[in-house]
Amino acid sequence: MSATITMTYSATGSHWLSWLRKGGLAVTDQAMISGSNFAISILLARWLAAEQYGAYALAFAAFILVSQLHQALLLEPMSVYGSSVYRGKLRHYLGTLLWMHSGAIAVISALLGAGALGVLFTHHSLHLAGALFGVSIAAPCILLFWLVRRSFYLELQPASAVQAAVLYCALIVVLLFFGNLLKLFSPFTAFLILGIASLGASVACLKKLKPIAHLDRDVLSETSRQHWTYGRWALASAVAMWIPSNMYYILLGSTTGIASAGELRALMNLTQPIGQAATALSLLFVPYASRMRAERGPQALRKISFGITALFGLGAIVYWTVVVAFRGSVVHLFYGGRYSQIAAFIPIVAISSIFQTCINGPGIGLRANEMPICVFYAYLVSSAITLCAGVVATRLFGVQGAVVTMLVANTSAFLVAQTMFSRNARKVPCVVPESA
Repeated sequence: MSATITMTYSATGSHWLSWLRKGGLAVTDQAMISGSNFAISILLARWLAAEQYGAYALAFAAFILVSQLHQALLLEPMSVYGSSVYRGKLRHYLGTLLWMHSGAIAVISALLGAGALGVLFTHHSLHLAGALFGVSIAAPCILLFWLVRRSFYLELQPASAVQAAVLYCALIVVLLFFGNLLKLFSPFTAFLILGIASLGASVACLKKLKPIAHLDRDVLSETSRQHWTYGRWALASAVAMWIPSNMYYILLGSTTGIASAGELRALMNLTQPIGQAATALSLLFVPYASRMRAERGPQALRKISFGITALFGLGAIVYWTVVVAFRGSVVHLFYGGRYSQIAAFIPIVAISSIFQTCINGPGIGLRANEMPICVFYAYLVSSAITLCAGVVATRLFGVQGAVVTMLVANTSAFLVAQTMFSRNARKVPCVVPESA
């Protein structure tokens, strides 16, 4: 019996060490990717005029919207089905997803390009039009990189994703060096740098993944149907999720000027490290939670969701405790003598970010249980608060009104998501036929 107990503890310890290693690699992967993007945001805030940086913030908000749509219809269903239904035929599945991606980015690029032309001819804003043109070129490459990187997580192989991240970072550094040397920095070139680096890293990933991209129209149709069945509510959630975080850039730009949008962007840059860490771990937790739900039932899913909420909450509290304590120094370190006025709003943003990070716990549980409609309901409440109270508060109080409304919206979204998960954790998810 003692030998059995020893083997059990050994297996348990090995299991946790494996997950610590994979979790560390996932965080390293995301840290390198988001760190590069974060560096570009900080450098642009230091080097560009306020109006130019505001144009970058507005264009980035547009990119976030299209990326949320792409994630809802491709990436999120992939994390669920790729780790369960298509687990034994991932190369074929990835090839089908590449065809779906091609169709999606054609529409996305056309819409962004049309938006850039519209801004140019109606508002005569060269900075904003240039930024949107940059997004229309970069978005297909960036979204392709996100797709192929996530493929490594379907088999819980974050080490391969880290290798791709290293290449991405190296390309970013080289491009930033030449951009600075030639004095070519602008919102347009910033997005162009992200696009080129993403394309180069994507090619390396595809060589390793070796997707089978043979076009089978029946398989493409069936896979698209599955993704739409799951992703239609995730799509609605994506739009509802975008509104509380990005609508304020538009509101500020249309009321107090594009420079105010840049000020808010400079403030929200501080949320990126903890937000991206949560995103990194979610890449592991969504397929894992989906697999555990299928193999061990709802009780395992409830434990996983609670653990994720506690982990993310504790991490966010530790991070923001340091930032709030040294907020003046942090702002000066990042932006030099610029945007010093945002330091007063950092404690409000900190509490808001903690709730925004914690929502990943019940959110992952609901997604693994194939109930994205419940995630939509949570963000619908958040969006309603933004569209009702946020519009008024932003018009009256500017950036301060925006961050206070964000706090109310994120807190409400977390409470609704947690309630939804508690009520629905025992429900049996939909089963996709084996023939699919």
